[in-house]
Amino acid sequence: MGNADQSQDKERHLADEAKHPAPGERARTKHAEHVARGRVKQAKEDAEDRASEASAKKDSRE
Repeated sequence: MGNADQSQDKERHLADEAKHPAPGERARTKHAEHVARGRVKQAKEDAEDRASEASAKKDSRE
């Protein structure tokens, strides 16, 4: 029966860890979200730049 108790304790401990992230984990998550938002913003700007360049080339041909 000792192993069953240990197994339940381990499961409870892992569930508690999931509810309460380790110190610094929240900061890492926030940083990753910030970096991802920056990359998305940069990708949008790059796409807009390419579109305006393509439009300018098209206008210059006409």
